[in-house]
Amino acid sequence: MRSLFLTTRQFWPLDTGGKLRDFHLARQLAAHAQVTYVCFRDGNDTSPCPPDLAAPFARVIVLDRPPQYTKTTLVRGLLSRQPANVINYTTREMSNALRQLFNEQRFDTIQVENVFMSGYMQLLRDAPGHPRIITDWHNIESELMARYAAFIPNPAKRFYASETARRLRFAEADQIRLSDILLVTSSRERDALVKQGVHIPIHIVENGVDASQFENIEHRQDKASGKDNPNIIFVGSMDYHANVDAVLEFVTESWPTIRAAQPDLDLKIVGRRPPPSIQALASRPGVIVTGSIPDVRPFYRGAIASIVPLRIGGGTRLKILEAFAARTPVISTTLGAEGLAARHDEHLLIAETTSDFIAAITKLRTDAKKCTALINAGHSLVKSIYDWPVVGRDLGGIHNAARTSSRAA
Repeated sequence: MRSLFLTTRQFWPLDTGGKLRDFHLARQLAAHAQVTYVCFRDGNDTSPCPPDLAAPFARVIVLDRPPQYTKTTLVRGLLSRQPANVINYTTREMSNALRQLFNEQRFDTIQVENVFMSGYMQLLRDAPGHPRIITDWHNIESELMARYAAFIPNPAKRFYASETARRLRFAEADQIRLSDILLVTSSRERDALVKQGVHIPIHIVENGVDASQFENIEHRQDKASGKDNPNIIFVGSMDYHANVDAVLEFVTESWPTIRAAQPDLDLKIVGRRPPPSIQALASRPGVIVTGSIPDVRPFYRGAIASIVPLRIGGGTRLKILEAFAARTPVISTTLGAEGLAARHDEHLLIAETTSDFIAAITKLRTDAKKCTALINAGHSLVKSIYDWPVVGRDLGGIHNAARTSSRAA
């Protein structure tokens, strides 16, 4: 079986949730098929794909990505049916590269990552040999954008976000119409789409974590007391608006009270590309902003807890899964853990308010038995459901079934 894997970005370095999902799903598919990986370059990163990461794939093709969210693109995002975040990734160069690829070889299946690549769906549908198309949604992007719009105080930005959400719904409907199978990350998303009347088969392929990468981390025996490591961490790409919103809200509204209650506690904000608003938080007592780092694992190792105070967003949370794999307790809002099979007080602690976070941190620092129980339950959950080999084991079967099936009318 020959499969094309088409996505918005290169997967190296493996430093974001989206890159991790792209790489691990493509690698799992490569166990069943010859996979050609086609993507855009990640900004100005001109580094070649590391040979060890490229090894599973027949080819890795990388195209330069045009500037994002230019004034022209933003205007087109209001005047056309396509939203700006689809226009961003719809280029003549990518279309030509795909046509050239189709002239060189035929594919049995094509996996398209997220709605942002929906501008190529008709081209893919018309490819020689009529390959079956499996679309993978990391999130229901229209839902995320609508949630984002609800939180924006600026009327002009709120209007633009609302219009973008509406256009994303059009793009999602068009992409579904031209797909044979849809993959989503949670049963909540599947049920929502079924309720909307989506008629093509929908499979749940959860987000995951490479648990083996966290197996050799040394674990401090006093993690529950926090005596040697009095810090909590937030881990996430800081060029993602939901993470920026979560951190700004948490540090502004909750952190002063938490630090006053526990003055020896620090907060480490760990993630690439922090904007000036996040960098400025380092001037506040107890707040450390790391910026881009080569390896997040030492930060998990030293933390009392990993916090996920998200107010907007969707999908499932790769960083919670990383924390579980690293045997680090998690404190999250309900939305932050949305889509995961994790339960409050069994796998993690749910906190919505400042007092909730203080209570949860205090419990982890003073109740060693509870801390250990949460660590063990979270780790067991990851190993049984969310380890990438477990998540991806059915992907080859989905592609094989699609290859041998007839296209639905």
